[in-house]
Amino acid sequence: MAPGSAAMIASFIDGQANALLPISDRGLHYGDGLFTSLRVHDGRPCWLAAHGERLRQGAERLALPMVAAAVLIGEIEQAAALPNAGVIKVLLTRGDGARGYAPGPSSTRRIVLVYRAPLIDPMLYQQGIRLRWCATQLGEQPRLAGIKHLNRLEQVLARGEWQGADIGEGLMCDAQDRVIAATSANLFARFGTELLTPALDRCGIAGLCRAAVLATPAPGFTVAVANLSRLDLRSADELFLSNCLRGIVPVQELAGQRYPSMQAARRWMQSLHPALGLPTPI
Repeated sequence: MAPGSAAMIASFIDGQANALLPISDRGLHYGDGLFTSLRVHDGRPCWLAAHGERLRQGAERLALPMVAAAVLIGEIEQAAALPNAGVIKVLLTRGDGARGYAPGPSSTRRIVLVYRAPLIDPMLYQQGIRLRWCATQLGEQPRLAGIKHLNRLEQVLARGEWQGADIGEGLMCDAQDRVIAATSANLFARFGTELLTPALDRCGIAGLCRAAVLATPAPGFTVAVANLSRLDLRSADELFLSNCLRGIVPVQELAGQRYPSMQAARRWMQSLHPALGLPTPI
Protein backbone atom coordinates (compact mmCIF):
# COMPACT_ATOMS: atom_id res chain seq x y z
CA MET A 1 0.00 0.00 0.00
CA ALA A 2 2.86 2.34 -0.76
CA PRO A 3 1.71 5.84 -1.69
CA GLY A 4 2.13 7.04 -5.24
CA SER A 5 4.87 9.41 -6.39
CA ALA A 6 5.60 11.88 -3.59
CA ALA A 7 8.75 13.97 -4.05
CA MET A 8 10.55 15.45 -1.05
CA ILE A 9 10.29 19.23 -1.06
CA ALA A 10 12.16 20.17 2.14
CA SER A 11 14.21 18.72 4.98
CA PHE A 12 15.15 20.05 8.40
CA ILE A 13 17.61 18.77 11.00
CA ASP A 14 17.31 20.17 14.51
CA GLY A 15 15.18 23.01 13.23
CA GLN A 16 17.51 24.11 10.43
CA ALA A 17 17.07 23.56 6.69
CA ASN A 18 19.57 20.77 6.06
CA ALA A 19 19.85 17.54 4.09
CA LEU A 20 23.23 16.37 5.44
CA LEU A 21 23.14 13.84 8.28
CA PRO A 22 26.36 13.20 10.25
CA ILE A 23 27.73 9.74 9.50
CA SER A 24 28.06 9.05 13.23
CA ASP A 25 24.28 9.24 13.80
CA ARG A 26 23.09 6.19 15.74
CA GLY A 27 19.87 6.08 13.76
CA LEU A 28 21.94 5.27 10.69
CA HIS A 29 24.23 2.78 12.45
CA TYR A 30 21.74 0.89 14.62
CA GLY A 31 18.23 2.06 13.83
CA ASP A 32 18.41 3.73 17.24
CA GLY A 33 15.38 5.99 17.04
CA LEU A 34 11.75 6.45 16.11
CA PHE A 35 9.62 7.89 13.34
CA THR A 36 6.07 8.82 12.49
CA SER A 37 4.39 10.04 9.29
CA LEU A 38 1.65 12.69 9.29
CA ARG A 39 -0.82 13.56 6.58
CA VAL A 40 -1.21 17.30 5.85
CA HIS A 41 -4.65 18.66 4.96
CA ASP A 42 -5.31 22.34 4.18
CA GLY A 43 -1.89 23.29 5.50
CA ARG A 44 -2.39 21.61 8.87
CA PRO A 45 -0.87 18.37 10.18
CA CYS A 46 -3.59 15.79 10.83
CA TRP A 47 -3.81 14.12 14.26
CA LEU A 48 -0.82 16.12 15.47
CA ALA A 49 -1.38 15.51 19.18
CA ALA A 50 -1.65 11.75 18.64
CA HIS A 51 1.58 11.69 16.63
CA GLY A 52 3.35 13.64 19.37
CA GLU A 53 2.12 11.20 21.99
CA ARG A 54 3.24 8.25 19.84
CA LEU A 55 6.77 9.69 19.72
CA ARG A 56 6.74 10.39 23.46
CA GLN A 57 5.72 6.83 24.30
CA GLY A 58 8.29 5.38 21.90
CA ALA A 59 11.03 7.57 23.32
CA GLU A 60 10.15 6.41 26.82
CA ARG A 61 10.35 2.78 25.71
CA LEU A 62 13.80 3.32 24.15
CA ALA A 63 15.03 5.52 27.02
CA LEU A 64 15.54 8.24 24.43
CA PRO A 65 15.55 11.82 25.79
CA MET A 66 12.32 13.34 24.49
CA VAL A 67 12.36 16.63 22.64
CA ALA A 68 10.30 19.43 24.21
CA ALA A 69 6.77 19.06 22.85
CA ALA A 70 6.45 22.76 22.01
CA VAL A 71 9.63 22.67 19.91
CA LEU A 72 8.61 19.57 17.98
CA ILE A 73 5.03 20.71 17.40
CA GLY A 74 6.22 24.11 16.23
CA GLU A 75 8.60 22.56 13.70
CA ILE A 76 5.89 20.23 12.37
CA GLU A 77 3.39 23.05 12.01
CA GLN A 78 5.91 25.21 10.16
CA ALA A 79 6.69 22.32 7.82
CA ALA A 80 2.98 21.70 7.16
CA ALA A 81 2.52 25.32 6.12
CA LEU A 82 5.03 25.02 3.27
CA PRO A 83 3.52 25.17 -0.25
CA ASN A 84 2.54 21.73 -1.59
CA ALA A 85 3.22 19.96 1.72
CA GLY A 86 1.23 16.73 1.79
CA VAL A 87 3.14 14.40 4.12
CA ILE A 88 5.56 15.07 6.98
CA LYS A 89 7.89 12.38 8.28
CA VAL A 90 9.41 13.02 11.70
CA LEU A 91 12.42 11.03 12.88
CA LEU A 92 14.03 11.14 16.30
CA THR A 93 17.46 9.53 16.69
CA ARG A 94 19.82 9.20 19.63
CA GLY A 95 22.17 11.51 17.76
CA ASP A 96 25.90 11.00 17.34
CA GLY A 97 27.74 8.25 19.15
CA ALA A 98 31.03 6.42 19.34
CA ARG A 99 31.50 2.96 17.89
CA GLY A 100 29.63 0.23 19.78
CA TYR A 101 26.09 -0.49 20.87
CA ALA A 102 26.23 1.12 24.32
CA PRO A 103 24.17 4.34 24.30
CA GLY A 104 26.20 7.14 25.81
CA PRO A 105 25.19 10.67 26.77
CA SER A 106 23.61 12.26 23.73
CA SER A 107 21.20 14.87 22.46
CA THR A 108 18.16 13.61 20.57
CA ARG A 109 18.34 14.63 16.92
CA ARG A 110 15.16 15.87 15.19
CA ILE A 111 14.71 15.23 11.48
CA VAL A 112 11.64 16.62 9.69
CA LEU A 113 11.08 15.67 6.05
CA VAL A 114 8.37 17.26 3.92
CA TYR A 115 6.84 15.55 0.85
CA ARG A 116 4.20 16.37 -1.70
CA ALA A 117 0.85 14.66 -1.18
CA PRO A 118 0.86 11.04 -2.39
CA LEU A 119 -1.14 10.26 -5.50
CA ILE A 120 -4.22 8.29 -4.47
CA ASP A 121 -6.81 6.95 -6.92
CA PRO A 122 -10.29 7.67 -5.44
CA MET A 123 -11.45 4.31 -6.84
CA LEU A 124 -9.22 2.68 -4.23
CA TYR A 125 -11.95 3.38 -1.68
CA GLN A 126 -14.74 2.14 -3.96
CA GLN A 127 -13.13 -1.06 -5.20
CA GLY A 128 -10.57 -1.99 -2.55
CA ILE A 129 -7.19 -3.65 -3.06
CA ARG A 130 -5.82 -7.15 -3.51
CA LEU A 131 -3.62 -8.70 -0.81
CA ARG A 132 -1.15 -11.57 -0.71
CA TRP A 133 0.59 -13.46 2.07
CA CYS A 134 4.22 -12.65 2.78
CA ALA A 135 6.79 -15.36 3.52
CA THR A 136 8.82 -12.99 5.72
CA GLN A 137 7.80 -13.34 9.36
CA LEU A 138 7.85 -10.75 12.12
CA GLY A 139 10.17 -11.55 15.00
CA GLU A 140 8.80 -11.36 18.53
CA GLN A 141 10.22 -8.68 20.81
CA PRO A 142 7.69 -7.46 23.41
CA ARG A 143 9.92 -4.55 24.48
CA LEU A 144 9.66 -3.07 20.99
CA ALA A 145 6.17 -4.26 20.05
CA GLY A 146 3.81 -1.49 19.03
CA ILE A 147 6.32 1.36 18.65
CA LYS A 148 7.53 2.68 15.30
CA HIS A 149 11.27 2.30 15.75
CA LEU A 150 13.70 2.85 12.88
CA ASN A 151 14.60 -0.80 12.27
CA ARG A 152 12.14 -1.85 9.53
CA LEU A 153 14.15 -4.59 7.80
CA GLU A 154 11.35 -7.16 8.15
CA GLN A 155 8.97 -4.86 6.30
CA VAL A 156 11.62 -4.10 3.67
CA LEU A 157 12.14 -7.81 3.01
CA ALA A 158 8.41 -8.51 2.93
CA ARG A 159 7.69 -5.64 0.55
CA GLY A 160 10.40 -6.96 -1.77
CA GLU A 161 8.48 -10.21 -2.25
CA TRP A 162 6.27 -8.84 -5.03
CA GLN A 163 6.39 -6.35 -7.85
CA GLY A 164 3.69 -4.66 -9.88
CA ALA A 165 0.52 -2.79 -9.07
CA ASP A 166 -1.91 -5.73 -9.18
CA ILE A 167 -1.14 -6.53 -5.53
CA GLY A 168 -1.68 -3.59 -3.20
CA GLU A 169 -0.28 -5.01 0.05
CA GLY A 170 1.04 -8.13 1.77
CA LEU A 171 0.00 -9.59 5.11
CA MET A 172 2.66 -10.67 7.60
CA CYS A 173 2.49 -13.26 10.38
CA ASP A 174 4.71 -13.89 13.39
CA ALA A 175 6.75 -17.04 14.05
CA GLN A 176 3.65 -18.70 15.55
CA ASP A 177 1.77 -17.99 12.30
CA ARG A 178 -0.51 -15.45 13.99
CA VAL A 179 -1.67 -12.75 11.60
CA ILE A 180 -0.16 -9.40 12.62
CA ALA A 181 -0.47 -6.69 9.96
CA ALA A 182 0.26 -5.62 6.40
CA THR A 183 3.74 -4.31 5.56
CA SER A 184 2.63 -0.68 6.04
CA ALA A 185 -0.85 -0.85 7.52
CA ASN A 186 -2.87 -2.45 10.27
CA LEU A 187 -5.58 -5.02 9.56
CA PHE A 188 -9.22 -5.30 10.60
CA ALA A 189 -11.48 -8.30 9.99
CA ARG A 190 -15.27 -8.27 10.37
CA PHE A 191 -17.20 -11.33 11.51
CA GLY A 192 -20.89 -10.42 11.42
CA THR A 193 -21.16 -7.34 13.64
CA GLU A 194 -17.83 -7.96 15.40
CA LEU A 195 -14.74 -6.13 14.11
CA LEU A 196 -11.39 -7.57 15.22
CA THR A 197 -7.80 -6.38 14.81
CA PRO A 198 -4.71 -8.49 15.61
CA ALA A 199 -3.06 -8.22 19.02
CA LEU A 200 0.29 -6.40 18.86
CA ASP A 201 1.78 -7.29 22.24
CA ARG A 202 4.64 -9.35 20.74
CA CYS A 203 5.43 -7.55 17.48
CA GLY A 204 4.01 -5.15 14.91
CA ILE A 205 3.27 -1.42 14.87
CA ALA A 206 0.25 0.00 16.69
CA GLY A 207 -0.82 2.54 14.08
CA LEU A 208 -2.69 5.72 14.92
CA CYS A 209 -5.42 5.01 12.39
CA ARG A 210 -5.89 1.62 14.07
CA ALA A 211 -6.20 3.42 17.41
CA ALA A 212 -8.75 5.81 15.90
CA VAL A 213 -10.90 2.89 14.71
CA LEU A 214 -10.72 1.27 18.13
CA ALA A 215 -11.70 4.55 19.79
CA THR A 216 -14.47 5.56 17.36
CA PRO A 217 -17.71 3.60 17.86
CA ALA A 218 -19.93 2.82 14.90
CA PRO A 219 -23.59 1.89 15.44
CA GLY A 220 -24.20 -1.82 15.01
CA PHE A 221 -20.57 -2.89 15.44
CA THR A 222 -18.34 -3.97 18.31
CA VAL A 223 -14.56 -3.60 18.03
CA ALA A 224 -11.92 -5.65 19.87
CA VAL A 225 -8.31 -6.84 19.79
CA ALA A 226 -7.73 -10.57 19.33
CA ASN A 227 -5.31 -13.21 18.09
CA LEU A 228 -6.19 -14.08 14.49
CA SER A 229 -5.04 -16.93 12.26
CA ARG A 230 -4.98 -17.35 8.50
CA LEU A 231 -7.93 -19.73 8.87
CA ASP A 232 -9.88 -17.07 10.77
CA LEU A 233 -9.52 -14.66 7.87
CA ARG A 234 -10.97 -17.22 5.48
CA SER A 235 -14.24 -17.06 7.41
CA ALA A 236 -14.30 -13.26 7.74
CA ASP A 237 -17.11 -11.31 6.09
CA GLU A 238 -14.90 -8.32 5.36
CA LEU A 239 -11.31 -7.09 5.61
CA PHE A 240 -9.89 -3.60 5.55
CA LEU A 241 -6.55 -1.88 6.23
CA SER A 242 -5.85 1.27 8.22
CA ASN A 243 -3.01 3.73 7.70
CA CYS A 244 -2.47 7.40 8.60
CA LEU A 245 -1.73 8.45 5.03
CA ARG A 246 -4.43 6.50 3.20
CA GLY A 247 -6.99 6.08 5.94
CA ILE A 248 -9.35 3.11 5.64
CA VAL A 249 -8.73 0.93 2.58
CA PRO A 250 -11.14 -1.95 1.81
CA VAL A 251 -9.78 -5.34 0.78
CA GLN A 252 -11.41 -6.94 -2.25
CA GLU A 253 -9.29 -10.09 -2.34
CA LEU A 254 -6.73 -12.01 -0.27
CA ALA A 255 -4.76 -14.82 -1.92
CA GLY A 256 -7.59 -15.56 -4.33
CA GLN A 257 -10.48 -15.29 -1.84
CA ARG A 258 -12.94 -12.48 -2.54
CA TYR A 259 -14.37 -10.15 0.13
CA PRO A 260 -17.22 -8.26 -1.57
CA SER A 261 -18.57 -6.52 1.54
CA MET A 262 -17.26 -3.07 2.47
CA GLN A 263 -19.91 -2.30 5.06
CA ALA A 264 -17.66 -1.61 8.05
CA ALA A 265 -14.93 0.04 5.97
CA ARG A 266 -17.43 2.61 4.68
CA ARG A 267 -18.69 3.33 8.21
CA TRP A 268 -15.21 4.20 9.47
CA MET A 269 -14.32 6.08 6.29
CA GLN A 270 -17.29 8.33 6.98
CA SER A 271 -16.07 8.88 10.56
CA LEU A 272 -12.35 9.36 9.97
CA HIS A 273 -11.72 10.52 6.40
CA PRO A 274 -13.10 14.08 6.58
CA ALA A 275 -10.43 15.11 9.10
CA LEU A 276 -7.75 13.58 6.88
CA GLY A 277 -9.00 15.15 3.67
CA LEU A 278 -9.55 11.73 2.09
CA PRO A 279 -12.41 10.54 -0.18
CA THR A 280 -15.50 9.30 1.62
CA PRO A 281 -17.59 6.92 -0.53
CA ILE A 282 -21.34 7.14 -0.03
